Amino acid sequence: MRRRFVPKILHVEDDTLLQRALSRHASLVGLQTHAVWTVEEALAACDEPHLWCGFVVDQMLPRRHRSDTPAPHGLDLLSQLAERYPPVPRLLMTGVFEQNLTIRCAALDTTFLHKSFIGGGEASISPFLDRAATLASGIRWPDLASLVRAISATQREEEVLRAYLSHPCSKNDLARTLGIRRATVKAHIRSILSKSQATSMRELAVAVLSPPIAEEASVRVSL
Repeated sequence: MRRRFVPKILHVEDDTLLQRALSRHASLVGLQTHAVWTVEEALAACDEPHLWCGFVVDQMLPRRHRSDTPAPHGLDLLSQLAERYPPVPRLLMTGVFEQNLTIRCAALDTTFLHKSFIGGGEASISPFLDRAATLASGIRWPDLASLVRAISATQREEEVLRAYLSHPCSKNDLARTLGIRRATVKAHIRSILSKSQATSMRELAVAVLSPPIAEEASVRVSL
């Protein structure tokens, strides 16, 4: 089943028990998690068409391949994520407290939490999840160009997206507007939904457009 096109928490952690624990806590506030194991996987995930509402990163991260260099630090990854997604809340999970951890986290506007939360400390992770849920409730692609880049849309797919978002309508209407066959429109829409992981063009409209226009899309024919 195709994943819904919804904001997620990116969880970078190599402990499956902790992955499941965060997923369970997040589900209580209506959020989903996307778990990866390494820095490389995390950066690759950020190049995919996701909307992120939170980042949770382990303090000490494994590498995909063996290396003589020290293991990457979670704060180094969070620093990169902070540059790319400034408003998204960040949480560092730690099992060992470092002397300068408080200062480094404060400099990145990042909170940290001991991994003991898995033992039932739901209240300790609640503030972070509440911030993520608040962001998720209003998150949108900033503009069509951002969505086009994220899903690597072709020129014709971009034309279909632009036509639909400017005036949500049926496949027949899109075909007439663009001067192409309905079957061609259908093929482009199938490709767009596959790349974006959306379930419908209406869902994309809600994720990109301002609420009044998105409401107009919601009452039109679902594509």
